[in-house]
Amino acid sequence: MRALQAETPAGVRVAAERELVERSATLDPAAIALLGRRVLDVVDPDGSAELQARQVEREAAADYARRDLRISPAGPGLKRICGFLDTEGAETLRVALDPLAAPRPADPATGVRDDRTHGQRMADALVELGERALRMGDLPDNGGERPTLVVTMPYDKLVAATGVGMLDGGDVLPASQVRRIACDAHIIPAVLGGESLPLDLGRGSRHYVGTARRAIILRDRGCAFPTCDRPYQWCHCHHCVHWANGGRTDQNNGVLLCGHHHRVVHHNGWDVRIADDGLPEFIPPRSIDPERKPIRHHRHRKRTA
Repeated sequence: MRALQAETPAGVRVAAERELVERSATLDPAAIALLGRRVLDVVDPDGSAELQARQVEREAAADYARRDLRISPAGPGLKRICGFLDTEGAETLRVALDPLAAPRPADPATGVRDDRTHGQRMADALVELGERALRMGDLPDNGGERPTLVVTMPYDKLVAATGVGMLDGGDVLPASQVRRIACDAHIIPAVLGGESLPLDLGRGSRHYVGTARRAIILRDRGCAFPTCDRPYQWCHCHHCVHWANGGRTDQNNGVLLCGHHHRVVHHNGWDVRIADDGLPEFIPPRSIDPERKPIRHHRHRKRTA
């Protein structure tokens, strides 16, 4: 009743109150709340349209004013994201996340299953949305610089995959994670020498851009992990031999991987190589195949010798 506009005629307000009281005998509080938002349609259908239009407009403005988003520490290695979006903003985000959060079908050929919960898939989708925005390169500058994630780590630790890397904000990441994200063009690894001085800030030649990336796109046409259907626009260029270990940034050392399978390759014991015919193949860990027989994406199988 308090939500009804002040200009609602007194007789209509009395009728609305009577309707809600009568319905309260049979409806639960949630149903009464829903009815309350549309009660004018019931008691004054002819005069309610204009009143409700103004009410909805005020509510929408109030909801938009309450929008809020915060990222805060939630324990070692975790951040909490919480906040509010108005209806339009929430629906925009949901529509963008839904296709990225779809569960991946189980693949009997590789033994890889998508065991993520709905919440984990939505979290991964939100991160992938951010990664795609960074890769597109059309975000506004931040302090005169292109938005970039910088991870600092001693070079010898990076090569040996030991120790930790440090983000600008002071948070740390394990070496295995630093090696994975260092494959990506929107990550700058600030490599330190023996005196903890910058040895290499980015090594631009490690990025698959221009014709180097285009050549791999023409070959793989999307994520090359067996059975994955992610398009090339959503993929990273992964170095089969890591650039920190001397791997070259060329077609014979690169393969397209979506964000999910990039993690699988780096953290689940998979190896990737370019075969003699110039096509990528994946060697599963022994936990999946004790013989570690190479497998390929179906796009490449017909071209095997």
